[in-house]
Amino acid sequence: MKNKALTYILLIVVGLIWYNVFMRVKSNFDVEDPNQQIKTGSLALSEIIERDTFPLKANYRDPFGGAPAAVETTPQTTSAPKEEIYRPPAPKKPAPVWPKIKYYGLVKNKVRNNPLAIVSIDGTKLHLRKGEVVYDEISIKSIARDSVKVSWNKLTKTFFRE
Repeated sequence: MKNKALTYILLIVVGLIWYNVFMRVKSNFDVEDPNQQIKTGSLALSEIIERDTFPLKANYRDPFGGAPAAVETTPQTTSAPKEEIYRPPAPKKPAPVWPKIKYYGLVKNKVRNNPLAIVSIDGTKLHLRKGEVVYDEISIKSIARDSVKVSWNKLTKTFFRE
């Protein structure tokens, strides 16, 4: 007996859910009257909006090869001289900011005399030799045991081992 009562209750609940679904679908397919005005408070929406009109000046050349349009001359009125407007000076160009560079050391080969520098540029570890260029014109000028000389944007800077 308990299961029959529960089944009937669940059937009613499922029926109500499906009724709700069908009503929402039906409301999406209903066509509203396009001439119906929406009322906001006591005024219609069309009563609130005011039209703004102004004359257009068509003083441009005829695009189909005709004569240029006649230019209307308007009498100029004399007015008082305009006050000078304060304009702040143009901002100075900031000095270029060097990328974050760390020098970790070098690796030497006994056969060749061309050391390999272990350098971190903006968090990326690179193995570079003298004269190599990476990223934005960053080049290695010289490599020493405790330092590396780096050139960027026509500036040279020495970074020491940490």
